[in-house]
Amino acid sequence: MRSLAMRKQNYYLDGRCVFCRKVFTQADLTDEHIIPEAINGSLVIRYGSCKECATRSNQEYENQALNVDLKVPRVLLGLRGKSKGSGPRDARHMPEVFAGDSVMGEEGKRLDFPIEDYPNTSR
Repeated sequence: MRSLAMRKQNYYLDGRCVFCRKVFTQADLTDEHIIPEAINGSLVIRYGSCKECATRSNQEYENQALNVDLKVPRVLLGLRGKSKGSGPRDARHMPEVFAGDSVMGEEGKRLDFPIEDYPNTSR
C-alpha cells in the first residue's frame, strides 16, 4: 500500500500569530500545522500561533472537522492522530447517512451504519 505521508516542511513567519496577528516572542508561540497531523499533515508554520488562538482554533473548529466532517475518510484510510493509536473518536460507528432529499419531495431518513458495513479500502 502506498504511504500517505507528506514530506516534512517547516515555514517561518515574522513572530505574529497567524490568527490574531499580534506580535509575540517565540516562547509564547506554538507550531501551527497547515494540514493537521491527524490527516498526516507535516507542513508546519514554526512559532505560528499564540497559545490562546491555538487552543480556540482546536476547540472551535479543528476538532469538529477532524472528528465529524473528516471522520469517514480518516477511518477508511487508517489515518491516526498525534499520539500512537489514536484515531477518530468513537470509530465503532460511522456518521449517519441520509437517504432521500427533501428538495426532491422525499423525507430524508437517517441511517446508522456500523463501521463493518462501510467499504473496505484495504484491497
